[in-house]
Amino acid sequence: MGLIVSREAFAAFRDTLSPNARVVFTNGCFDLLHVGHMHLLNFARSLGDTLVVGLNSDASVKRYKGPDRPVVRQEERAEILAALARWTSSSSSTKTTRARRSRPSSRVIMSRARTMRGDA
Repeated sequence: MGLIVSREAFAAFRDTLSPNARVVFTNGCFDLLHVGHMHLLNFARSLGDTLVVGLNSDASVKRYKGPDRPVVRQEERAEILAALARWTSSSSSTKTTRARRSRPSSRVIMSRARTMRGDA
């Protein structure tokens, strides 16, 4: 399940988790997605029950990457990442990569960095 949520909505969700739930956090710009992003997200997801992904705001990306960035606006990057959260890659016996539905029990929560850290 991929969701885009506010800080408040995440706090409410967090309160519903069991005390033993493993919540993993990672963040980034995710402006021009590449295989390194996929490796990061898949690895982070494997570490816990719930993956929280913080997304840098457009202003943050511009400061970090330069005046011509981001190429993809924050809202679109969030939608892309939320859609990717519904899928994971696996290797078949012939070593070709195929897409399959992610485990129903896993959760990926997308949170905009602006709501998480107050970036403009």
